[in-house]
Amino acid sequence: MPQQLHCLESVQRLSNQHSVAAGNAERPERERLGIDSGLKPLGSFGFDPDAVAHAELAWWVARRVPGQNSPEHVGSLIAEEYALLYETTPGAVAQAARLRAEAGALRDEQARSPDWDAIGQLLQRSYRELLAALSVINV
Repeated sequence: MPQQLHCLESVQRLSNQHSVAAGNAERPERERLGIDSGLKPLGSFGFDPDAVAHAELAWWVARRVPGQNSPEHVGSLIAEEYALLYETTPGAVAQAARLRAEAGALRDEQARSPDWDAIGQLLQRSYRELLAALSVINV
């Protein structure tokens, strides 16, 4: 647990101490190419970075705790993170979250020799589901 607290403290310090615009590291290259990234400054998004960090940490920890690491449980925690991050309901992103959790579980089950094709297919399905869910929500 001390490692998780250290991670959260780092995220909180970062969000409290820096008002850095997203993508500033690439600003000279974007300006040279005449590209406007359209990135918002950090802190101008509608979500709470601390809440999202806590939610993400919750599912990462659950993946490592026997009895809490089922794809169903981890998927529900990922859906909670997605809901906070994308300002929707966990139900709207549940299928995408469940597929991501299944990919993680498959990778963990096959730690010595993962089936990266199968894992990649699950992740692609997950991201397609997430895109579809967000496209309907953010019309």
